[in-house]
Amino acid sequence: MLNTKAYTRQELTELFKTDRLDSIKSKIKRQGYVYTTSGRGENFTLTIVSTPPRFRNFCIERLGFAPQTDFVRLKIFLYRFFFDESFRNLPYYAMALLLENEMNITYQTLSHWVTILEKKNIVWRSSVDFTYYSVKPEQFPTPITEELYREAWRAYWQDREDGWEISVFRMKQITDGGQPYKIGVIEENAFEQDTIEELKEILQEEIDNGEQYRANIYAVYQKPKRQ
Repeated sequence: MLNTKAYTRQELTELFKTDRLDSIKSKIKRQGYVYTTSGRGENFTLTIVSTPPRFRNFCIERLGFAPQTDFVRLKIFLYRFFFDESFRNLPYYAMALLLENEMNITYQTLSHWVTILEKKNIVWRSSVDFTYYSVKPEQFPTPITEELYREAWRAYWQDREDGWEISVFRMKQITDGGQPYKIGVIEENAFEQDTIEELKEILQEEIDNGEQYRANIYAVYQKPKRQ
């Protein structure tokens, strides 16, 4: 990341691995920097006037998010994802429900964003440890125990020859009318802890430096609460 200072042509060439000034300036502009230039040839200097938000560049360069990503929504999501373990281990549709009073987002988008983090080995989903829920359409899931989850599925498979509808009825009696559901626990990759801590520092820093996280950033996509 560039700093707010003057860079000589030689410094720019070393940083960007090219001596083409048009290419360098184009890349700097795409990254969101504001700059001025002076001089020509070997006396050319480029002065960074202001830097882009750290969050956007960090997500693109370190986490692998596309430049076209909605970084306002992504910031809201990642803050909740990394600072709230209970949120992180919800089904995607439940994450979207929990965020719907703060922004419009689909569970498919949230799933895609987590997949990007998984591909970068920032987090991984356990195939051993799970959280268990009773799930009803359009409602927030109810946490249940592993024992209740297993009991519900035992009821479903008991006397399966009685028919699907009866099996489902028996199963949902156990879970108060919901579908028993399990999802692997999301864990942070200990080998990427430095990256995770830097991301959390950036998120917290941008919030503390006047962005008024809930009041301003959330308000961009705010809508009335569901009755």
